[in-house]
Amino acid sequence: MRAGRNKPKFGEVWVASEGKKQRPVLIYNNGITVDIDLGIARITTQKNPDLFDVEIKRWRDVNLSKPSYVRCSKLSNIPEYKFDYKIGDMHPEDLLVVREKIKAFVDKDFEEELENYTRKQC
Repeated sequence: MRAGRNKPKFGEVWVASEGKKQRPVLIYNNGITVDIDLGIARITTQKNPDLFDVEIKRWRDVNLSKPSYVRCSKLSNIPEYKFDYKIGDMHPEDLLVVREKIKAFVDKDFEEELENYTRKQC
């Protein structure tokens, strides 16, 4: 993130550098650990058959150039310095749908892993 800019916050959509690619991302977690990494969900214009993708109903309000989707199964944490610039703010109604999909994804993944772990322990 360049000096003099605002810090990324929950519910905002920013362009961030992930590897060699710049992409729009939704900040879904302001960081709850000691380090400064922020939780992000990738945004794409590609409609995928992924059960955990959420269509951004108000994509124009977020200043996205095309209809877009939040990839709730493509979560990661990146440091603040990788955020280039803010695009806009996600509408609260879209954020609620994203929240529910992220919760469903995390719960599903945890339940599957716990079941596999329990089978191995017995």
